[in-house]
Amino acid sequence: MTDITNKIQKIVNDLDEVDEYYDGLNTKLSDIDLRIQDLLHYVENNKINMLWTYNYVMELKRLRLERRQIKNDIAILGRYNEHKNKLVSPKTRNFLITELHKTEKQLEKPYQNRQYGEGEIENILIKSNKKE
Repeated sequence: MTDITNKIQKIVNDLDEVDEYYDGLNTKLSDIDLRIQDLLHYVENNKINMLWTYNYVMELKRLRLERRQIKNDIAILGRYNEHKNKLVSPKTRNFLITELHKTEKQLEKPYQNRQYGEGEIENILIKSNKKE
């Protein structure tokens, strides 16, 4: 194969890899959600102690961070799929990149609580510290 053929083959392989990764993200997300549910059901159905709580929260945090990365990848790759036809023309490729950067910026915004008001979570933590 010539150098140019090799470059094109690499691009095609990379795009195939991105598509394969995107196709598997919903399964990964589902697996993470089931793990989180297992942890929450354990808390619901079992007595817990302080030592266990730290390990539990750290595992829950690890899973939530992994879940967040998957959700971000789904959002970015969803935007990519909406605009991947723009890869064909050199004039529209930058538009695709701009759309991906816009999506990344939206994902960087801090989370806004949906149910708990400002400071309510901190109040829960303060109350639990006073009980000890």
